[in-house]
Amino acid sequence: MSLIETAKEILTDLSDALRGAGKVEAELERRHRDDVAKHAKLRETLLAGFRERDQIRNALAPDVELHANVARIVDAYAEVYLRDHGSGLLRHLSGQISSQELNGRTVTTMGQPNLPVGPNEAVPLGLQCALDPEGMTAKWVALIRRIPHEGGIPMAERPARLAELDSELAALEQKEDQVAKMLNVPRRREMVQRENAAASAAELAEQKRKDTEWLEEQKASGRLGTPQVRTAHMHPDRRG
Repeated sequence: MSLIETAKEILTDLSDALRGAGKVEAELERRHRDDVAKHAKLRETLLAGFRERDQIRNALAPDVELHANVARIVDAYAEVYLRDHGSGLLRHLSGQISSQELNGRTVTTMGQPNLPVGPNEAVPLGLQCALDPEGMTAKWVALIRRIPHEGGIPMAERPARLAELDSELAALEQKEDQVAKMLNVPRRREMVQRENAAASAAELAEQKRKDTEWLEEQKASGRLGTPQVRTAHMHPDRRG
């Protein structure tokens, strides 16, 4: 075989190899794009979980609980008012007896019974609740119904549901961040900040450990009271 024929054969084999390599590269790029797309769906699932958690935490109580809360609060207001002002109310209604000295004699007069609130005064909310608890409750329930709103799950169920969701989200968050690192795509800012904070805390803890260890060594050697140690009192790595 001539050199030219040999060269042609080599070039043919090289071209086939390059074409094969090109196909492999194209396949790798396609797989990478697919993985990036899957990661995007994973992140969206994570973010949707965060939104669900916020919705559960911040949602209003369901109507049945709102109405029950109103009835309980009205009864509590009425109880407080009657406890603090019930006796005075009855005394107002009984009429006030007053006595005074007049020309050496004691004169007793009978006052007129009165309500505890004047005709031009506002009636305290506690007294309104005590006068008509059912009516006051009904007014507040009617007001609630006039306000457009949507309640969430019962308040008592939320702590357990949030704890369950937080556990799931923590695991998913770690998985999503690992995939982001593997694919070399931008990570979530919260994860980067959390990682940096953890690294700083670990570094600080290690430096404190070194300082403590060094000081203990100085105490053990009896050098802690020397002028050099009194001016340093820290590990050599932290002395400028």
